[in-house]
Amino acid sequence: MMRIGLSWMVLVSAVAVIFSSASVQAGLILNEYNAVRSDRWLDADGLAASAATDTYFGRIAGNGGRWFETLAVGSTSSPGETMDLRGWSFDWTSTDVGSGSFTLSNHSALGSIHRGTLITFFSQDGAGPNVGSNLLGAGASTAAGGDLAQYDPTAGSWWLNINIADSDLVSAGSLNTGNGDWQLTIKDADDNTVFGPVGEGVGSFSGVSSREVGKLEETFGTIAGWQAVTPLSGYNDGTSSSFGGANLWNSSANSQDFSSLQNVPEPSALLLVGSVLGAGFLRRRRS
Repeated sequence: MMRIGLSWMVLVSAVAVIFSSASVQAGLILNEYNAVRSDRWLDADGLAASAATDTYFGRIAGNGGRWFETLAVGSTSSPGETMDLRGWSFDWTSTDVGSGSFTLSNHSALGSIHRGTLITFFSQDGAGPNVGSNLLGAGASTAAGGDLAQYDPTAGSWWLNINIADSDLVSAGSLNTGNGDWQLTIKDADDNTVFGPVGEGVGSFSGVSSREVGKLEETFGTIAGWQAVTPLSGYNDGTSSSFGGANLWNSSANSQDFSSLQNVPEPSALLLVGSVLGAGFLRRRRS
């Protein structure tokens, strides 16, 4: 009986460790935001005035409108760990466009977002482009528009776009971006600050004009490197824009590499729990 009692104590401890590491709150950092005013263009006004383009939108007035981009960097537990974004909020403020926030819904699809995912948040700006959410598949989003492929890391698609007009994914709120010390604070469902405030005016990051984007000009070959990013890291202004893609800088000579983050979990934590429970049951029977 003593051996059985000790065996189950060890088993319970092992299961607790597995569940604990699986539920660690993953990290989410700001990667880029659009500061181009709706009546202006990247770098210089007018279609032919500059060769500066966004990798998704091309060269258009407003550079796609109101959007920012985050990167899921996860925690130090197993590769490919997912994060639960349900109920997370994004508070933004700027001296030129005011302040506001939006909150993600409790939709089950938001409960398992893979580390290494680039997440763009988009709000249509007047007559500008309308990019629909791609988390729920074609036709499932209440926000129409866009030609994004469905988000599916298991198939190599690591870009998740959320249109804040999509009532399936966003419960309430608003989004605007600007060039007047625009800053973002990311909070989890318990209102704990995950990242921020981050943006122009934090640390040495300054000088973002109404013809530029603000972005993280750093890349790392390890998970630990990405997880060490802070609001005081290498944020800078520039005219190389990449909605839903790796940031570019130094005239596109430098580019981010997310490969160290992008591993889909196999086997899952639940399968590991099942194995531990099964082994414990067999040991108890043999005792």
